[in-house]
Amino acid sequence: MVEIFRKLETERLILDYRKYCSEMNDVFTKEELVNHYGHENLLKTQNPLWDSEGNNGIIWHLIEKKSDKIIGAFHLHNINAKLKICKMGYIIANEYKRKGLMFEAVKEILNYMFYELKFRMISANIHENNIPSKKLVEKLGFKLKGSGNNRSHYLFGEGLDLIYAMKGKDWK
Repeated sequence: MVEIFRKLETERLILDYRKYCSEMNDVFTKEELVNHYGHENLLKTQNPLWDSEGNNGIIWHLIEKKSDKIIGAFHLHNINAKLKICKMGYIIANEYKRKGLMFEAVKEILNYMFYELKFRMISANIHENNIPSKKLVEKLGFKLKGSGNNRSHYLFGEGLDLIYAMKGKDWK
């Protein structure tokens, strides 16, 4: 399945699919990833979020064209190629937040997933107190479908995961 994914480009970013890139260690520490994603088992492996092999996930690294620097990542996981559904997640370095870069990246990837690969649905679990992430998916047209598990997050505290989804037929 990996062969169908390719490098994408926006006005300010190159979205490069790579299996593993040690440069990600310069952007985020393992502790930051654990805190962001809430998975303590990340500390036990090299850096599984950036290594898509074996975990049914695809990573696009966000590379700023101006500096040629990796500034974040977009992750597709729980991919079901037969049903054409998956989940998404993303992370961007603090200094690049609130500049529209993640919106630009996610929009391009969703265009690719829905128009070229004909995916039927993509969902995202977002902590209820993560206002910037909720605003991002809502701006893209995702709809709140329900809530999932209660969990603790280092930035957002205790709270529910909200489940947002976008159907391919609704993507514009």
